[in-house]
Amino acid sequence: MYASPPEIVHLVQREVRRTITVELERLARRAQLGVAEVDTVAESLARLSSVLVLDRIAAWQGDCRVVVDLFDLQTTSECEVGAMPKLTGGATVAEHKAATRDAMLDAFAVEFHGNGWEGVKLQTIAEKAGVARTAVYNYFPDKTALLMAWSEREMTRFIALAQRELADRREPLDRLQVLIKLVLIEFSLQRGVGESVASALSPKDREQFFTHIAPLVELVEELLRDGMEHGVFAEADPADTGRLVMACLEAQRSGLIAGGRSDAAVARTLPFILRALGAAPEDR
Repeated sequence: MYASPPEIVHLVQREVRRTITVELERLARRAQLGVAEVDTVAESLARLSSVLVLDRIAAWQGDCRVVVDLFDLQTTSECEVGAMPKLTGGATVAEHKAATRDAMLDAFAVEFHGNGWEGVKLQTIAEKAGVARTAVYNYFPDKTALLMAWSEREMTRFIALAQRELADRREPLDRLQVLIKLVLIEFSLQRGVGESVASALSPKDREQFFTHIAPLVELVEELLRDGMEHGVFAEADPADTGRLVMACLEAQRSGLIAGGRSDAAVARTLPFILRALGAAPEDR
């Protein structure tokens, strides 16, 4: 018997979990990471593992031999001659459209990180997402629209991660330190993304591209306001102070994108920001 679509999903999930466990254990033997760093690495590994199998799953389109090759399953005569049913994007039209859109954004991420902005081609996006090129235009008129949607999705994912990390923390200083570390780690994971892309966009598109950081700016301002109300940070305008904090973090982006170490960026940036806020760093 060949694997059914639900079994394939289970296999993908199992392989992702196994890969993450192995890599985290290997990393733990070489570096000392805090809880936030471990969770961030785990989530990044999960995303990377999914990306690595995306193109092969998308190219499957009913051919079970691709799945056999991907997971080293035993080949059967039924697999050689039979066609497996295609994976669907959901039980309803809305679910199918959402899944198709996500597949396009995942395919865009693969091309973006692998070939750079200039190397992104809608035809390749369509092939990796398992749809016709004309179908891509039903969702995204051009690759700039893909970039905007992907950037927004990444920020939504990051804010959700940050909110989970901050949920059980009450000290304003601790909360800000955690967020600063998460932002710098995230920058280090975004190879090929950021300033180099923004420079290739039109002024109007560049302005829109950077609006995706608005939720992060709002979160920074919220943490600053809370710290000022509790007397942890010096009194100042939270919005203006938040923009200055973001400028300090953005100054580290290009170096991290180029391969700089996130721990070194944290060591440079965190004490400076906290001193500017009238606070002292805590070792947490």
